[in-house]
Amino acid sequence: MRPAISLIKEKNLELKMNIVAIACRFLLVLGFVMPCVAAADWLYFISKDSNQLQRVDTNTFELQLVGTLGFDYRSGGMAWDSETGKLIMINDPSSAVDFPVLYLIDPLTGGWEILGTIELDQYGKGRQLYGLEYIAETRQLLVAYDSRVVEVDRNTLSSKEVANSDSDDTFVGLAYNSALKKLYTIDSSGNSYLVNSRDDTIKQDCNIASFLEGGVAYDSTKQSFWQTSLNGVNNQLYVRTMAPACSVIPRASDVGKWADNLAFVPADDVTFGINATFNDAWFNPATPGQGFMIAAFPNIKQVFLTWFTFDVERPPEDVTAMLGDPGHRWLTAQGPYEGDTANLTVFVTSGGVFDSADPPAITDQDGDGTITLQFSDCENGLIDYDITSLNLQGLIPIERIVLDNVTTCENSVER
Repeated sequence: MRPAISLIKEKNLELKMNIVAIACRFLLVLGFVMPCVAAADWLYFISKDSNQLQRVDTNTFELQLVGTLGFDYRSGGMAWDSETGKLIMINDPSSAVDFPVLYLIDPLTGGWEILGTIELDQYGKGRQLYGLEYIAETRQLLVAYDSRVVEVDRNTLSSKEVANSDSDDTFVGLAYNSALKKLYTIDSSGNSYLVNSRDDTIKQDCNIASFLEGGVAYDSTKQSFWQTSLNGVNNQLYVRTMAPACSVIPRASDVGKWADNLAFVPADDVTFGINATFNDAWFNPATPGQGFMIAAFPNIKQVFLTWFTFDVERPPEDVTAMLGDPGHRWLTAQGPYEGDTANLTVFVTSGGVFDSADPPAITDQDGDGTITLQFSDCENGLIDYDITSLNLQGLIPIERIVLDNVTTCENSVER
């Protein structure tokens, strides 16, 4: 029979998990609009069968696709780095003679960059890694493989062992309890261990249930652990209190196939920023017939903009065009973005003929001014332009021509 105190703690944890959703529904009934959705914390994971970065709302258990990575994720682990605002991910080597690769991943878009190859000892070559954690307060990046935990230097990517166990089981997850200042790892038999790097030992803390290739993450809001456990087809999501109760509260929510990694990201850490959901047609309602096509490319952190407009003055009445209006003009702009702002160089292309390579169109690669593009939310933005050749500056408020992509955008960004 299970102890009564354990059952009470499980019920209390269930109450904490549902109270926010209940309060939000009650306030909506009363006519109040509260930021219930925006306050959601997230659990991120990568699905091994689709190479997709996905996330789960910890209050509603709604599952959202962030983006497809575009490379083969084999196995490894994931953690949240609040300093960079990015997910850190480790991917297993592709062969028995290679070391694992470390990535930074954008939580809003799935865009990524490679930090390098982690230099493990000779026993780490070709090994499957199931555990990664970043401890912000000590700036430690920790990796679990076999029955050991190693610390990775973020600058050199060299590693040193900080703990080892006599267990025959493979560690499959790492999670740091920021409230208790304790690091936990879980093995493939379901045993959880308290890692003590001071005496280089790992001690068994409790045993709950067997699971393979699962992920674990500490929820600083609910002060409990989230855990995934494969059931052969799909992962199931659990809430786990490792100490002192060591209880598990199953959640029926399917978190995708073959997710051996899990990272908890607080709502306040995921900031508003440009991503591919801003790709759309934009305009200023005060100037109909003119507008912008905007495309963001998260993997290279670039924005490309096309500006459909007119000359600064109307041409004489006797000036005609074979196609279109003689006053038509179009400009392009391209440049990097960070957060909610893109800094673009304006380009003018001239000399071409409709649907023909001869004569060739010419673009001045030095550019003819700048555009600063900034979005205030998923429906509104501001263009600040400076056309060098005309010494012409101005501000243009823009909004989407159609609103089909707004919901997708709002689901992808949080304030």
